[in-house]
Amino acid sequence: MKEETENTEVSKPPRENWEEDFKRVHENGDDELLIDDIFEDKNLEEWE
Repeated sequence: MKEETENTEVSKPPRENWEEDFKRVHENGDDELLIDDIFEDKNLEEWE
């Protein structure tokens, strides 16, 4: 996030407030996977 004051631009650290943001996303039910983490054709035996 960036804030502008007169002619000066101030940037916040990129991960500032992430914990609160992710908590709010979870509370709103917006944290579901968009893509399955395991695909039907995936051969997991290759990784053992």
